[in-house]
Amino acid sequence: EEAAASATFDINSNMNGLFQRWMRTPRGRVALILLLDQFPRNIHRGTANMFQYDQLAQKLTLTIIDDLHEDHTLNYSAPERLFLYITLVHSEDLALVERSVILIEQLLGSVLYYDQKNPYKRCLKSAKYHRDVIAKFGRYPHRNILLGRTSTQKELQFLKNTNQKSVILTTHENRREGEGKEDEEGLNNNETTNEKQPQTVKVFEKGVVGLDATLVDGMKKVSRKERKFNIKRDGQALKEMRKLREGEAATSFISSTKDKRPRLKILVLHGLHQNGTILRRATTRLIGQLKDIVTFYFANGPLGSNPNREARLNLDAVGNLPEVSYQRQWWNASLDNRVYHHLDASLHYLDQLWKIEGPFDGILGFSQGSALTGLLCGMQPMNHITFNFAIMISGFPSRADAHKELLRPGSIKGIPTLHVMGTKDEMVDNNRTRALAACFENAELVEHPGGHFTPGKWPDKTIRAFLEKQYGIHSSPVATTKEKNVVVVTADAPFKSKLECSIQVYVKMITRYSHKDSKNITIPLMSLSEKGKMAFAAFKELDELLRGQPPILHRNEISEDIMKEIIAKCQPVSGQTTDDLLLLAWANRTVFRQSEEHENSSFFVFWLHVYLASPSQVLPSLLLFPEYAGWRDLTTLLFYAKKMREKWEPLPKEERESFSAQTELLRQLHQHVVRMFLEQLGKDTEIVSRLSHRGQENGENVSFEKYNRGSDGDSKWPSECALEAPRINNTKSFASFLGKDIAQLWNPMPFVPADAPDSQIRKIKGKCYNAYRSAISLICNLLKKMSPQFIEGQMRTRNRKDRAFVL
Repeated sequence: EEAAASATFDINSNMNGLFQRWMRTPRGRVALILLLDQFPRNIHRGTANMFQYDQLAQKLTLTIIDDLHEDHTLNYSAPERLFLYITLVHSEDLALVERSVILIEQLLGSVLYYDQKNPYKRCLKSAKYHRDVIAKFGRYPHRNILLGRTSTQKELQFLKNTNQKSVILTTHENRREGEGKEDEEGLNNNETTNEKQPQTVKVFEKGVVGLDATLVDGMKKVSRKERKFNIKRDGQALKEMRKLREGEAATSFISSTKDKRPRLKILVLHGLHQNGTILRRATTRLIGQLKDIVTFYFANGPLGSNPNREARLNLDAVGNLPEVSYQRQWWNASLDNRVYHHLDASLHYLDQLWKIEGPFDGILGFSQGSALTGLLCGMQPMNHITFNFAIMISGFPSRADAHKELLRPGSIKGIPTLHVMGTKDEMVDNNRTRALAACFENAELVEHPGGHFTPGKWPDKTIRAFLEKQYGIHSSPVATTKEKNVVVVTADAPFKSKLECSIQVYVKMITRYSHKDSKNITIPLMSLSEKGKMAFAAFKELDELLRGQPPILHRNEISEDIMKEIIAKCQPVSGQTTDDLLLLAWANRTVFRQSEEHENSSFFVFWLHVYLASPSQVLPSLLLFPEYAGWRDLTTLLFYAKKMREKWEPLPKEERESFSAQTELLRQLHQHVVRMFLEQLGKDTEIVSRLSHRGQENGENVSFEKYNRGSDGDSKWPSECALEAPRINNTKSFASFLGKDIAQLWNPMPFVPADAPDSQIRKIKGKCYNAYRSAISLICNLLKKMSPQFIEGQMRTRNRKDRAFVL
């Protein structure tokens, strides 16, 4: 609190330097708004000082969102935009609060993944509530006591009904004693218009005017007419987004920019001994020239850059090793460059990055990052990783033995690539760059007169021309299932191939929508059999799925009875019709390659009914859950299987016995899922133990931050099974019971006599369950240290150490 108070003091006494510095960058402007809007609410909670900077914070926000030269939706991330809009929610001006509701609703629509929407949904609900309060009372009644305003009888009743703190209510009642009656319908105009503005706001505002008249004029000179225009613009944008959700053609709307198509999103991979910050600083000019069509995301390699053994011995001889943890790499090559140690860790990191920050339209790689880009081009699609084009600067092909077959001349087809090389490059020979380009079909190769890392010499115009071409292709809002680079499979192909093909089309299709809302868009039903087509065509609920572009499925319209009718229509369920039904079940999902929301029961219930109709064919497809769904979905699947069994239990005995076969099938499914968890956790534990053992043999810290040299390059990386495996706790939840079933097979309990005391039984069970918990904790510890969140956090703590790095 003292530090924050001193920060407030600095604002008032040295506002010139602070305001100038923070207003130069988008991140600085967000920090200034947080300081003015959020900090006072936490430092001065329960006092009038909570609101002393509200008006100034709102002016700053309006300056940002009303800027006719920059579209704030492109320059600020979703969480940053949310904090901007919250300042308007705090206003007692109904027009501003209504605008905040529109903006937050737009923001919610721009969030792609369902599991990331909840925080924005809560904020939208809160904003609507605040709007209703302002519309009813013209102000926030709960602020009255803090600001010395007298509350009306209706406001007091409102505060009681909304469970406000009793101390506020009591104080309100005490202040009303002895006062004259007030108009119950409205507020005293003098209270509203003549409230004293805190002097600190005026002091700060005066200092700002003296600092930079241009910036402050931009804040102040927003007329009422212009503000109405901006509200109209935001409302029109929201209407167009709703049309897109309903599948209607979007029309042009009032905009502050010429082109509202979504910009390309490109992942940038740095070179050896660099990091994302170093490369971002060096490419400022390129970023500025492409900001109208491209958004760049600079990744940090998950591996610290450690010297090889010979260099380490030389450095040890003269003293301690230098601090180089801010320098990152994507793998550590063996001395003969035939093995790339722990490339699998980087691939895991990138897969998680795609899941959290993606999808990305393309990749730009430099040096070692360029070599990694070439590998990803040949490997994709791989889990979440899929993209449409690549730019490789000062690149070279992998020399690892494991990648020779992947990088044959002309072996990578169907992906546009631009290869850039410097004629004075002394680190990567030009022939190596040409060899990488030769691995691609129809690759573009361009030279520049610079060296290995000379961004000032890069052919910016050629790069822009290449990206403009991709921008025209991949930013089109029109979706189609006739996608390029997707292998079309036939009806007699394995179900895995059909599902893979459908998901590929879905991923390429969904990224073309600027509203990023995939609520009802789903995977196309690829390669249906004739019998399946005829059966599905009989149901009007599936019309948009079969004929729509894009395919639409209203999952809430597919009841369990309709599921049973669809399966009955496909009888006898066998062969290709089983694949058709399974594909339809997967179409009921809202996300792929990650776990489904527990509440979305349609996928799980449909899958279970198909399983009961054809158990021998459907059970093997359970192995596809970890790859195309998530490990947590297996727990959810068994939960709905349990609910299904519970519906049969209250039935009369004769009727219940008719479901005995189905009950046995669901029991077998339970056992199969338990074995899947058990086998995968066993494999992952073995991998982690092997990594730890190798690290200890080398005398290194087992932490992966220090350890990145293994004895082989083929070590597999642990799966995400441990992250989503059911946890054992003291609750009576289904997941806890399932975790105990797995634990009892993981570490079998010894024989316990029937007359054993409860304390002995609890001790034996506790030992069994703790062994399971320890195994999960060991794996999760490694996975979390390779997660994008952890790596970014580590780099933020070291961001000052790379300032001395000479480019």
